[in-house]
Amino acid sequence: MIEVSVILPVYNRAKFLSRTLKSLENQVFKNFELIVIDDGSKDASCEIAKNFCKKNKNWKLFKLKHQGVSYARSFGIKNSVGKYISFVDSDDYVEPDFLQILHENIKNCQISICNYKKQVGSSKISKNMFFHKSGVFSRNQILKSLISDISLKSFLWNKLFERSLFDDIIMPQMCFEDKIICLQLFSKIQKCSVTRKKLYNYYVNETSLTWEMNEQILNDYIKYSEFLKEFFNKKKEYKTFSFRHTFFCMHIFTLAFKVFFSKYKKKEININIFFKSFFKSCKRIIRSMRI
Repeated sequence: MIEVSVILPVYNRAKFLSRTLKSLENQVFKNFELIVIDDGSKDASCEIAKNFCKKNKNWKLFKLKHQGVSYARSFGIKNSVGKYISFVDSDDYVEPDFLQILHENIKNCQISICNYKKQVGSSKISKNMFFHKSGVFSRNQILKSLISDISLKSFLWNKLFERSLFDDIIMPQMCFEDKIICLQLFSKIQKCSVTRKKLYNYYVNETSLTWEMNEQILNDYIKYSEFLKEFFNKKKEYKTFSFRHTFFCMHIFTLAFKVFFSKYKKKEININIFFKSFFKSCKRIIRSMRI
């Protein structure tokens, strides 16, 4: 029986994909399947993935029309059989003991998390990320850290999940869909295991959406804040997490100022539009904090 399913969505990542796939070939833990979903790539990504899948047992390639990473992940989950599910992004790579350690740590828990390194663009230097302390934590402990968005990030890719957590999960199409997905997943658990070992290598493409904050990304941050409030209100738990939510909203205020001030500095908007746009965003953020 397959123990772990690794889901790998791919879209025009020929430059990095071989490195990603080689890191998965080199895993110490062998009882896993790899589900590669080519999301309509127009470069050589599909051919690279095909060559790797031919020589690796339990590696499968699916080619779809381009529908976005959320659809590709959902498709991958539906076509996988593992007891646990992990995600890897197609321009990142993992350490040889990535799956082994996550799998060892998930015993008696529903989610296992590792630390990661971050590399930006052409820089050869990987930044060691400040991270949550190691140990086993309760649902509420880990949710508070997740919402604060400081020592624990809402990425899908540095984690191992119990498969059943994905039942009835909403996977939205937005810049930071991982935040909404992780909020739902972590709300279902009893315990979570965390290790500070850096087992995942996260690459930030200089031309990607995540490189520069813009209005679309700001809007998605606010959407997440609104979703968070409604989500915990329905569970009648908002008071438990309200302080962490407020703390996160302070971060969004800062982002909103940076976005519109940057446009003002570039002379894309005048001073009146700057204040009007900034205060409009502030109203939405404040509204998202109200019970």
